[in-house]
Order: sequence, then structure tokens, then C-alpha cells
Amino acid sequence: MAIEVRRAAAEDWPEMRRLRLLALATDRTAFGRTLEEERAFADQVWIDRARASAASREVATWVAEDDARRMVGMLGAHVAGDGAELFGTWVDPSARGAGLGGRLLDAVLAWIAGVAPAAAVKLWVNPELAAAVRLYESRGFARTGRSAPIEHTAGVCSDEMVLAPRR
Repeated sequence: MAIEVRRAAAEDWPEMRRLRLLALATDRTAFGRTLEEERAFADQVWIDRARASAASREVATWVAEDDARRMVGMLGAHVAGDGAELFGTWVDPSARGAGLGGRLLDAVLAWIAGVAPAAAVKLWVNPELAAAVRLYESRGFARTGRSAPIEHTAGVCSDEMVLAPRR
């Protein structure tokens, strides 16, 4: 099965919604929001997210889709000033283990380098998600020592990681 990694398009909003809700249902402690919160969003929220991801210089989402045009992965980034922050990283369990997370991450980092070459890139990750931590470390991200609770799940925290800007 061939997987294409590309920037999300405005018309992708229904599939982006499906994938995001699946991600929240499957890996609850990987995200700062809950399935219940995002399931309640009106269609317009999803439409606006997809439009911004498709055309903005400040926010973008990359998606991975299979031959049937079914999305199996996603990763987004916000860029502001001299910094960027990754969000929403997720790969469907059926597509894990084939390097798809790395392909998504590389695509987003290349986009950030193009729109904000001096940007440091920050993310928050649940340290119990060892594969995600290894992926980020493989691209040069380092833990900052900062940690924050994942508010919807008592006792679970996320760690901040940063990729220093290339100079």
C-alpha cells in the first residue's frame, strides 16, 4: 500500500475530523483535548481548521493517506514570530512501524524551515509514548525539563521538547 504525505487541503475537513476523532478515541493521553470536547464541535470548526491548514503561513497540517484516500496520519504546526509548535501528531495503529511518523515530521519541519528558518520548534509529548519520544529525539529534539499535566487525565503529564533553530 502506497502512502502519500501532503499538506491538508480545505476540502479534506470531513476526513480530518474522522481521523482526529479516531486519534482521540484511540490514544486519549496523547492529546490535550478529549474526544467528547471535539466530537461536540460544529462542522464549521472543522471547516475552518482545514482551510487554515491549507493556506496559512502560520498554521499547517500534513496528512498521510492511503491508496483509497483514507487518512492514516497527521501532524500540524503553528508558527509565530521566532518559534513554532507541533500539534496533533498521530498515526493510525494499522499504519505504524513503517516510518510514517518520520515522513510526516520531516514534511512539517521542512515547511517550518521554509516559512520561519530561524524558528525553534517546540512540542509537548506524553513521555509514556516511547515511540513518539524516540521519533522526536531522532530528529534532534531534546527535553527541556519542563512538564505539564494533561488536564483531562489525573496523574498524567506531558514533557516539553525543543528542536533548536538551525543557524
